[in-house]
Amino acid sequence: MQKNVFSIDIGGTNIKCATVFADGSISNHQTFATPVDYTGQELLQFFGQFIEKNLTEETIGIGISTLGVVNEKEGIVTGACSNLSAIKGILLKKELERKFSLPVKVMNDVNAAALGERFYGAGRDLQQFFCITLGTGIGGAFVYRGEIIEGANGLLGEVGYLLTDKTGSYEDRASAKALMQKYGERQACQTTLDPHSEIFSRWVQEVARGLCEIIYVLDPGVVIIGGGISKQGKSLTEPIQAQIDKIIIREFREKTRIIPAKAGNAASLMGVAATFFCEDDTRKVED
Repeated sequence: MQKNVFSIDIGGTNIKCATVFADGSISNHQTFATPVDYTGQELLQFFGQFIEKNLTEETIGIGISTLGVVNEKEGIVTGACSNLSAIKGILLKKELERKFSLPVKVMNDVNAAALGERFYGAGRDLQQFFCITLGTGIGGAFVYRGEIIEGANGLLGEVGYLLTDKTGSYEDRASAKALMQKYGERQACQTTLDPHSEIFSRWVQEVARGLCEIIYVLDPGVVIIGGGISKQGKSLTEPIQAQIDKIIIREFREKTRIIPAKAGNAASLMGVAATFFCEDDTRKVED
């Protein structure tokens, strides 16, 4: 049997989990509504229950990708988790390692998604790119020389706070949630978007405006757009590309490609699992 990692992706709307193998294939994919009214202890018990049901003898670790700012060494969420505030401060790594006697890794969900794209998706042949996820909120991650750059305080990529003014933030105006609200709660990420509608056009302008700010600072060369809405593919990214090339200053024009994610909604599950498999390969070389 193949070695595997049991991965969990904790979002503000849904929690996803799956068994992930070294080649990026997954099985036993499940989705639950996020119990946003739970206390921290109740959340920990909730995670423990479905982890226990899904471990196998070949499981080498438990990977958790989560919304919020994460202290990876301690394995806890330290902030920026308003969509699931009870998760802040839970000793995820310590408690789950104690319960299951397996190594546990906890990382920010967008960093995990970027690694999923880096090893299995649209970033597989790239050494440098910026990954942005448009979902309930907006998150970002910068991959440079094949690795996640976290910044001095682990906060690089918190781009949802960009463009904050009296009308809100980048996240308030350009997340997939914001688009769905403008469509009257229609499931925008599961239906074909009308690229000619005024609602979509205005939303694209907001997305492009924030991406221009990111491009000015990082010059990533490629921006990968993830989140459930990335299923729209080029019908999503091409209008954003056109709008960026329209409003960005001349020196930056047509120098950054906007492409859809390929690893899909499982990117975070795959990315956090990949960190275990990379370590496993390193140990084999050292041995």
